[in-house]
Amino acid sequence: MKHDETLDDCREARAAWSAWMRRLSAIFGKEFMPRANARRVR
Repeated sequence: MKHDETLDDCREARAAWSAWMRRLSAIFGKEFMPRANARRVR
């Protein structure tokens, strides 16, 4: 396996992970964020 291929795999995995996190935050953010904001305000 070449070094470049490994770097590309890492980059793709990181992009997929960030996309998943964005999707999860979009789904759960509506439920979780209000509580976190309420704690910070008080």
